[in-house]
Amino acid sequence: MLISIGGVAIYAVRIGQGDVDGANDVFRHGILLQLCAAAVFSLAGIFFADGICSLLGANETFRHLAVDYLFWYSIFIVATVEKEQRIW
Repeated sequence: MLISIGGVAIYAVRIGQGDVDGANDVFRHGILLQLCAAAVFSLAGIFFADGICSLLGANETFRHLAVDYLFWYSIFIVATVEKEQRIW
């Protein structure tokens, strides 16, 4: 979200200056940065779900539910970022 907000601000400045190519570069870099961050978070959630849930304080009663939720949520992080980019 923060990458989108900062990217939109820089994009607007570049458009205001008449620098369409620079604005397109900002847009492309923003998308690429968000997709890379989403891939890192997605992989971390898929492979380290149990450890992450333990660090966040999930007790034995709810750990298996939290791990399942984090695993399946992590699989779709990249799709969520891609959907957000269409709103831009």
